[in-house]
Amino acid sequence: MKLTFLGSGNVATHLSRALHAAGHDIVQIFSRTDTHASQLATIIGAEPITSVADIDTSADCYIYCLRDEVLQDFIRLMPPLPNAVHLHTAGSMPLDIFAGCQEHYGVLYPMQTFSKDAIVDFCHLPIFVEAHDQLALEWAMTMARQLSDNVHSVNSEQRERLHVAAVFACNFTNHMYAQCQRILAEAGLPFEVMLPLIDVTAQKVHKLPPTQAQTGPAARHDTKIIAKHINMLSDKTQKQIYELISNSIIEGQKK
Repeated sequence: MKLTFLGSGNVATHLSRALHAAGHDIVQIFSRTDTHASQLATIIGAEPITSVADIDTSADCYIYCLRDEVLQDFIRLMPPLPNAVHLHTAGSMPLDIFAGCQEHYGVLYPMQTFSKDAIVDFCHLPIFVEAHDQLALEWAMTMARQLSDNVHSVNSEQRERLHVAAVFACNFTNHMYAQCQRILAEAGLPFEVMLPLIDVTAQKVHKLPPTQAQTGPAARHDTKIIAKHINMLSDKTQKQIYELISNSIIEGQKK
């Protein structure tokens, strides 16, 4: 299958390399920045392009790995290609963003945190598929199942909920690591001392529901320790975060 990737960021980098390894022919990599397009295109033997006018209209499938804020405008720049399938990879953008622009379209959403230099194993990675029509569904499902044994069919509302949940599970959690690092640095301690605790905490939710795995001062309603910790923190935002999350844990146990 001949694929063109529109975008050269983190998702495009990992997804294009995985599909290339699965036997697909990646014919072009589009990016507004020539260096970015060329770097990824060189890895997978594709043609780098920086203009919509240079897009090869003979590809079987166009995969849009673009930032949410530019995706809709870019879709409108694309010429109608009624014989091709068009898939975007965004968790928070609706399926019908293609409506009125292309005939066969869908979503191929790999739910993972992607960084260009971090290796990603697609084998068990959850991939969520949605499609407007049978052709788009067949192609999206085929590619997803070539990469992973963890493929699901969802609608746009479910996918948006997945994306919100992923922000809590991944992005907010990572921000807590950053706050942790700052607190430790103020005491002259390295962040690495927390890694065993972080690893065990993550492993626990593979076996226990998060509500049962919850520990700490808020879980045991230790208001004296909570007050002491808040008083110890010098940063106003950290104080607010600590108090808000502690209250959320306490209230959650009442439900």
